[in-house]
Amino acid sequence: MFSIFKKIRNLLKVLILIYPLFSKEEILIDKSKLIEDLDSSNVSIRYASLRKLSNALDEETIEILTKYLKKEQDNYLKSEIIEILSLSGSTVALAGIKDQLNDKNLYIRQTAVRCLGNFDEKLVIPELVKVINRRDEDLSVKKTAVWVVGRFRSKEAISLLDNVISDQQNSEELKLLAVRALGKIGTKESRNALRKYITSKNSNLRSLVEQELIKK
Repeated sequence: MFSIFKKIRNLLKVLILIYPLFSKEEILIDKSKLIEDLDSSNVSIRYASLRKLSNALDEETIEILTKYLKKEQDNYLKSEIIEILSLSGSTVALAGIKDQLNDKNLYIRQTAVRCLGNFDEKLVIPELVKVINRRDEDLSVKKTAVWVVGRFRSKEAISLLDNVISDQQNSEELKLLAVRALGKIGTKESRNALRKYITSKNSNLRSLVEQELIKK
């Protein structure tokens, strides 16, 4: 009886040793198939493949999705790829998302701007400045950029929001959003920036600044 248990135990040891090999091979096969599916003409198949690949964001997958982002024509799928890549924190992913700031589609540009907020501030502030200063950019994209800047809450972010308000070429709507962002930051530096506009000739701007400054 003891010999039988010993044989079973030894067999289990062997199975434990070889299972990871089969498991790893199976993962590689599945991943290869998913990558092939990214080139399917069926949008549903491409979407399903994308969602599964998002669960295994290693460096290889990030590079594959970044390259695929450039050729995907479906805007919904493009936005999904941007969202997925932004969660990786990868510099490769960041480069791919930056490219989408020049996409012809408004929704894609807006998604790319919003997802920049998931990366290190020092890496994305310069890109957000470009978007805000782009004279032919849609207001909704610029507003998204201002919102992202406000989330960083740093001295650099405060300075940029201050510049948005002081730039005479910016729309009133964009300036008011920058005022709200400064008010939400709520630091001594952001409140000092707001005080500069307490005597603004623009009554709407002046009124909002007063409201933000009385908040605790």
